[in-house]
Amino acid sequence: MKVTPSDDDIVLNQAENEFAIIKELDHPNVIKGYQGFRSNVKHTCHTVMKYFEGNELISQVCKERDSSYCESDVKAIFKQILTGLDYLHKGRVSHRDIKPQNILVSENMREVCIIDFNVAKKAEEQDLFIDKYGNGGSFWMRTS
Repeated sequence: MKVTPSDDDIVLNQAENEFAIIKELDHPNVIKGYQGFRSNVKHTCHTVMKYFEGNELISQVCKERDSSYCESDVKAIFKQILTGLDYLHKGRVSHRDIKPQNILVSENMREVCIIDFNVAKKAEEQDLFIDKYGNGGSFWMRTS
């Protein structure tokens, strides 16, 4: 469960937006949301998500700083990240904050999960999401 405490409505609205997006997602490399609720009395949002046992990618890499990764392991990790991103983009979802802190990896580095959708956006049908050349369109550039 992710608990977002804040007196700032913008932060709580972002948490609600995050749940609205992740509840619709169903992919092994993307976190799944089950339930979300907001308490205006306690100024919190609660999001219940699928449990993923692992660490942030950045933490895992730093923890094993003295060891190296073989090319096949790195390829397997990146393939899962790219597969998850491809799923999101085909569903017209732009994560907008992909970084090692928002990618969980299992202890054995075999499973990957993209997390933290608090600034993500889902494109409407009328939004230009991908142009005819496969490039991100104006939707990718918007910050609001």
